[in-house]
Amino acid sequence: MLTAVKTPLFWIMMLMTGLLIILGLTMIANFKDYGTKKNITNDIILNSMGAIGAIANSLFRIIAGLVIYKFGFRKFLIGIGVNGFLVALTFPFVAKFQGSFFVWNFFIWCGYGGLVGAAPGIVTSIFGTVMGSQLFGIFNLGLN
Repeated sequence: MLTAVKTPLFWIMMLMTGLLIILGLTMIANFKDYGTKKNITNDIILNSMGAIGAIANSLFRIIAGLVIYKFGFRKFLIGIGVNGFLVALTFPFVAKFQGSFFVWNFFIWCGYGGLVGAAPGIVTSIFGTVMGSQLFGIFNLGLN
């Protein structure tokens, strides 16, 4: 296991996961506070956002598996990367309107769910079933 941790590929995966997941984790934990500070005061909208986001997170874990099966890991990770880039790029502008903030958070929850759902398969496909299952515990630290 230590030999795999010493490989550049492992650290590239940790860095990529950290960069793609940090905005998602931040907004999932703080979307209500952020929305309130940006003058979205309708509590029903903010609570609905959390409920639909949780459903999107769960469903996109399943959808991620289907997408990976159909298109492969590389195309899936490119899609998740593009989603993360667009979400980060539009971060300062989305909270001006309730609808855009709602849709934006939906994509954050989907991206987070997809990456977390795909992570065990990605790690085991790169490092093998024995080493991958041992490394996933370490790799999971990058997801949380």
